[in-house]
Amino acid sequence: MLSHGYIKNDFDVHKWAAPEFLEKAAKELLEEQWKKATTAKLPDTKKLFEKPSGSDSREETKVKV
Repeated sequence: MLSHGYIKNDFDVHKWAAPEFLEKAAKELLEEQWKKATTAKLPDTKKLFEKPSGSDSREETKVKV
């Protein structure tokens, strides 16, 4: 940018940029990808605990295995 006249003074971009924001974003992205990758082949357990439609709220939900 200096050689093309966009800025008048040269500076060290590594001293200027705050790496904390990039590090936090990278960590969150990796955690999200890890969660997706490690749970991708697991069965959906939400359906196991759903009550059948029309059932009494006091009645236990039976899980078929």
